Amino acid sequence: MLRDGTERELAAAELTPVDLVLLKSGERVPADLRLLEVSGLQIDESMRTGEALPVTKQVNRLPVDTIASDRTNVAFSGTLVISGRDRGVVVGTGADTELGMINELAQGPAGQSPLQVLTHSLERSIGIVVTTAAVGVFGAGLMLGNDPRTCSAPPWPWR
Repeated sequence: MLRDGTERELAAAELTPVDLVLLKSGERVPADLRLLEVSGLQIDESMRTGEALPVTKQVNRLPVDTIASDRTNVAFSGTLVISGRDRGVVVGTGADTELGMINELAQGPAGQSPLQVLTHSLERSIGIVVTTAAVGVFGAGLMLGNDPRTCSAPPWPWR
């Protein structure tokens, strides 16, 4: 990254908006970057979009309402540079990145994911059904009692 005109390495947690970041092949994008210069830049965004092919990036200006998956002038945090080089300015760090927003969307009430909420609901339902069935069988056993005349099963063969 470039800070105060000198190139140095910093941890992603130390980056702030408006820092200039230099990336090359094999490096992970540390924050959301608005690309200023690119040279044959391709980025693997499969962890964000699910696409198998790398995305070719450019520096062209895009309309403000362009959806995140079509922003070819932005390198997203957590993605991997497959080939080329870039120079970009930090526009989002931590929870303010696209990855941070996806993480917030994946969290449900009390910090649980939607799958965890569904699983707990299913566990509760199964518990209620099993408990109700057990109480019903126990109640039927009490009502029928141990009187052999009420038993519909044939007598045991060894009697």
